[in-house]
Amino acid sequence: MNRRRLLLGSSALLALAGCVDTLETHSTGTSPESDDSATNDTEDENETAADADDATDDDEPASDDEHEVPLEARETGETVLEASLTGDTETALEYLPTAYFDAVDDAEWRKMVEQSTPPEAVHSITFESATPDDEFVADLEADDEFDGTATAAYVLEYEADVEVDGERIDRPARANVLEINGEWYGWPRQFSTQRPTPQAGISIDQPDDTTATLTLTSKPNDVIVGVRGGDIDEPAEYQFDAVGDSLTLEASEVGSGQFSVVARYADDEDHAAVITTVTLTDPAAWADVTEITLEAQTAGWVGVEPAHIEGVENPELVLEAGREYTIAREDGDGLVHDLRLWDENDELVDDYATELTEETDVRQELSVTATEELAAYVCAPHEMTMRGEIDVVDEFDFDD
Repeated sequence: MNRRRLLLGSSALLALAGCVDTLETHSTGTSPESDDSATNDTEDENETAADADDATDDDEPASDDEHEVPLEARETGETVLEASLTGDTETALEYLPTAYFDAVDDAEWRKMVEQSTPPEAVHSITFESATPDDEFVADLEADDEFDGTATAAYVLEYEADVEVDGERIDRPARANVLEINGEWYGWPRQFSTQRPTPQAGISIDQPDDTTATLTLTSKPNDVIVGVRGGDIDEPAEYQFDAVGDSLTLEASEVGSGQFSVVARYADDEDHAAVITTVTLTDPAAWADVTEITLEAQTAGWVGVEPAHIEGVENPELVLEAGREYTIAREDGDGLVHDLRLWDENDELVDDYATELTEETDVRQELSVTATEELAAYVCAPHEMTMRGEIDVVDEFDFDD
C-alpha cells in the first residue's frame, strides 16, 4: 500500500520541460541550470546550514523557524521541484528513494518526474507552507517490505510563476519530502498550468421545502461566491461578502426550483464552479399545473415540466387533492425504467404504473387523481436513486 501511495499520491504531477527565463527561487533550494550555479548554490547551502547549526542545539536538526521544517527537507523539496519544472529529469531522479521500493520499476519512477504540460518559461518558485505527513511515515514503518527507517515526511506547498501562451500566471505546485535513514528524498507531486477550480465551503440549514439558509464557511481571498437560479435576476444581490456570512432563500421571494451556489475568481466572470445546490418549492408555483413531465435517468429523475422543476433531480411534486393530473416519463438513458406512484408504505396506489421499457425515445403517461394516499413516485428497478416525494394539499390557499 505504501509503494502505491507513493506513486498514486503523485499522479497529479506534471513535470515541466520548458525554457527557464531568469529563474528565481525564493527559498533555500538549488537551481539545476548549470554546473557553475550548482556549485555556487551548494556553497551557499553549506553556509546557510552552518549558520543554522550554530543557532541550534547540537542534538536538534537545523530548521526554518517560521515553518518548522528542517532546512535540508526544504532544500530537497525545492531542488526536485525546480528540476521537474525545468526539465532536468536526471537530477530529479537522483532524489527519489528508489533503493527502498523494490516493487516500483524504473519506468514508474521516471514517469513521476517526466509527465509534462510544459509552460513556455518558469520565472520563479516561492515556498508557501508545509504540512507534516505523519501517516505516511507510520504506514512505511508498518510495512515489512519497506527496507529502511522513515523518520519524517512533509508535503511542501509552493507558488510557481510561469508563462503559458504568452501570459504570465501563478500556479500552485507541490512536492513531497521523506527522511529515510537520516537522508532526505523528494519528488514533485502536483503542478498544472491550468488554473485550479475555484473552491468554497458552504453549510446549508433547510428546515422545510420553502426556506434555506446558506452560510459561507471558507473561501480563498480572490474567489467570489454567490447564488444563482429561480427568480434571482441580479446574482450580486445574493452574494456572500465574507466568510461567516449567511443568506436566507425564501421560495416566496426567489421562486421554486434548483438554486446553485457558484464560485468564481474575481478577475474571471466567464468561468465558475457549482459548489452545491439546494431546491426550494413554492406551493404557489403549482397552482395552475396539471401536466408534469420527468426524464428517466438512473442517477435520479430529472424534472422537465413545469418550468420551475426543470433540471431538478427528484423534484417534490405538490398536488391539490381531487385535481386531475397527467404525470409522464420521457426519454431515458438506455436502461430499463418505469414510473410508479406509491403510498407511504411503498405500495402501489390505484394501479398507477407504466410498463417497463429501455427505450430512450419514449413517452409514457399516467392519468392521476390526486389523493392523500400518494406519497412518492419511483422507478421500481432503481427505487434507491429514482425516487421523489409527492405532497398532496387540501387546496392551494395562498392567504394562509
